[in-house]
Amino acid sequence: MITVEVEGIYKKFSRNLGDSVRSGIRDILHTQTSRAPEILESEFWALENISFQLEQGDSLGILGANGSGKTTLLRVLNGTYKPTCGRFSIKEPTGSLIAAGAGFSPTLTGSENIFLSASLLGLSNKEIKKKYDSIVEFSELGDFLEMPLSHYSSGMSVRLAFSVATSVIPEVLLVDEVLAVGDIGFQRKCFERIRELRQNGTTLLIVSHSTETTWELCNKGLYIDNAKSEGIEEVKNVIAKYVNKSISRGKVESDNTVTENKGSLVDLLDASIHGENGPENDIMFRDRLTLELKFLLHAPAQNAFIRVNISNEMYRPIATADSSLFREGVQNLGAGIHQLRIKLDEVNLKPGKYFVNLSINTRGDGPHLGLFNEAITFEIYASASNPLYDFGLRALIDLPVEVLNFE
Repeated sequence: MITVEVEGIYKKFSRNLGDSVRSGIRDILHTQTSRAPEILESEFWALENISFQLEQGDSLGILGANGSGKTTLLRVLNGTYKPTCGRFSIKEPTGSLIAAGAGFSPTLTGSENIFLSASLLGLSNKEIKKKYDSIVEFSELGDFLEMPLSHYSSGMSVRLAFSVATSVIPEVLLVDEVLAVGDIGFQRKCFERIRELRQNGTTLLIVSHSTETTWELCNKGLYIDNAKSEGIEEVKNVIAKYVNKSISRGKVESDNTVTENKGSLVDLLDASIHGENGPENDIMFRDRLTLELKFLLHAPAQNAFIRVNISNEMYRPIATADSSLFREGVQNLGAGIHQLRIKLDEVNLKPGKYFVNLSINTRGDGPHLGLFNEAITFEIYASASNPLYDFGLRALIDLPVEVLNFE
């Protein structure tokens, strides 16, 4: 069953108040059509031809840079903004968490705001009283509920807003970055509540700058770039687009053969990583790793060094190695082809998928030679002697342990 349908949504804004009024009148006379109107020099598109569909139980992660149009999209869907053109339908009831404490009255107490906000969700006074204790318990605000909301911190407002908005099971829930405001303990409670809502059939649209949150909570993704989007994709692909946008100077093909790195002083010709049993074998848990690089310098480079950054499949940076911190790790290199081997000891990453970003730099005021995102992807497997690590430890790194005394 389709719960959210967005078709060709455009939304424009004006950069000054006078033009905004004239633009509004012009849009009323124009009336809404499927064709986007011309915009004035002082206007800009905040959303441009956005289309997608979601089914019951889907969880959509919306990623993009600041100002790309993510929050504008949610505000169109919750009725705050009217689209300039295009259409959408969204199944009711819809919950909305687009700003900390939005919809609350700052002069009322937290307790009074519970009744106000819950009534806007369509609950009767009797239903609110029935849910009141569970809302209070989830919010953990206790005696603060008798204090005016104007005295609340942003984190406290989020606690109250989230507790009320999720006290019912909405057909659709819109969430905009508010989970980043609360403390870690409350964030975890929110994640669990969101999972429960999704299991009960709620469709979720979550705007976040956290790739971990997006990966953990969403099964689909939408990347918005300068008001435009190519539509819904696998959440992994959308996270990759978001992360790679600003660091896409180098591109590595799937066979580790690197294309020309335009605008750079270096081309990466080959890159590989392998464990203790060589390049033809799987990398096993607790293996020492060897990184092998082959690159072409277009000009001599003084004091050159390599920086290696390892991230997990959620694009979370978890380890780094910098050759400039070690003896012989900085070299004067001539123009031409160079080969390099780097050994990485004590890589106690838990079994899973990882990728390597490489940068070739020079010390001091020298140029940045080249940056290669996702130059290598690799997977670590559990060893036969440690099968328990196949069950997916919560931690990213396993610490070696030496038991000195056990009585």
